[in-house]
Amino acid sequence: MKSIKTSSLFRLAALLIIAVIVVCMVGFIAEDRAGNKDEPLPDGGGTGEIPDPTPDKDPAPQAPTPPAYTHYLTGLEITADRQKTKPLCFVTDTASPLYGISGAALTVEIPIENGKSRFLLYQDDIKSLGKIGSVSASRECILALARLFGGISVYNGRDGLFDGESGESGGFDLSAQSGYSYTESTSFVYTNGDLLLAGLQNAGLSTATATEADRFSFAPHFSDPITLDKKAETVLIPYAQSNETSLYYDAEVGAYLLGKGGVVKCDLLNGKSAAYTNAFVLFAAATTYESESVTQMTPDTLGGGKGYYFTHGTATSIEWSTDAEGKLILKKENGDTLTVNRGASYIAFYKASRASSVVFS
Repeated sequence: MKSIKTSSLFRLAALLIIAVIVVCMVGFIAEDRAGNKDEPLPDGGGTGEIPDPTPDKDPAPQAPTPPAYTHYLTGLEITADRQKTKPLCFVTDTASPLYGISGAALTVEIPIENGKSRFLLYQDDIKSLGKIGSVSASRECILALARLFGGISVYNGRDGLFDGESGESGGFDLSAQSGYSYTESTSFVYTNGDLLLAGLQNAGLSTATATEADRFSFAPHFSDPITLDKKAETVLIPYAQSNETSLYYDAEVGAYLLGKGGVVKCDLLNGKSAAYTNAFVLFAAATTYESESVTQMTPDTLGGGKGYYFTHGTATSIEWSTDAEGKLILKKENGDTLTVNRGASYIAFYKASRASSVVFS
């Protein structure tokens, strides 16, 4: 009886030991399986490919695409239709009431005798042109200068001592075509887009043109603005005490505002200021011709010389010339081509003998 009890106790102990061993083994196996649980393969898995352990990186940013069409005088984006349209180049007296000066792609100021000057205003959206003027008389040297930048000149007669020498009149003379201009209680002559469209058609002049080559070497699209080595937030160009042109840099606008007699010049049609990203002063030789009744000063606007380039409140010295095709060439003092910011430009021709009178700060 005693031996039977002892045997039973041994068997019970053996069973307990075996049970403990089995439980431990099951626990170890479960833990091992949990620690080595397979992660799902990316992109559907099961292909046999080894996934790349390196996480995906953002692709490199792509540079913006340059516009398909740009204006040959400003380098700014325009429509395809605008690119195929010639600008109109209006000759105006700087002392007269000005309509149509704001938004000009290019404004050129040319000195004449007695400290006076005239503007060439390049506007190329003829259908939107409202009142334009006052339109002034032109001269051979002004028409030659206008041809540097293309377009159709619009003027009211011609004055001066040597008209007709070049044998090329060019442009649209309002004084020779009746019905396309008008006056308003004064002798100042004005016109508008509708009148000009009819007048140009009657004269056989088309505003359609092939693509023009850029007249300036523009900075790349979307690049940081060019700044220069000298400060130039205010520029004074004294054609005469009563005819001093000033340029005021407006940092908020990022452009120079054009002034006359210390007052910013505004378009009387819409109240907007004449503003330019780029401004140039080009020093030119000048000749004065005299007769018994007339004195005429003619600047050499094709001969070349020194000058200044102004942009974003800064300035640098430059040299200018015209090439065999009659196009303006602008260079740095070291001879490299001058690169300019994209935008509207103002160009002032000034007597080289008085170059020191032009000051900026």
